[in-house]
Amino acid sequence: MPFEIFHRKSVRINSPAITLSPSGRIYLNQGAVECLVSRRRLPYAVLFLWDERTKTAAIKAATDTDERAYRVAYSDKGSGATITAKSFLSWIGFPFAQSITVPADWKEKQRLLSFQLPFDE
Repeated sequence: MPFEIFHRKSVRINSPAITLSPSGRIYLNQGAVECLVSRRRLPYAVLFLWDERTKTAAIKAATDTDERAYRVAYSDKGSGATITAKSFLSWIGFPFAQSITVPADWKEKQRLLSFQLPFDE
């Protein structure tokens, strides 16, 4: 009896990527989380930055006491993290009816994870 190979329905992305959902959740894959780790410590709070001109957002580790910060929830499996940021997505005018995944880029000098959103002009 010949065997058939099972094909995964989803493909694991090892390079940093961000998924934004209309519900207000932002998912960071494992590659994105690894970028934010500083001195082997996971940040439990982050700040969101926004460049209106280039439609580029960024995530930067913050202190837990920063009132502007959003809390980060990490997967028990170590596969990524979730941030509930509906107010941020509303503020930037997130126009998508479905979730989108975009590549993220680590900016070492600024210590932030940036990603560009494909807004229609």
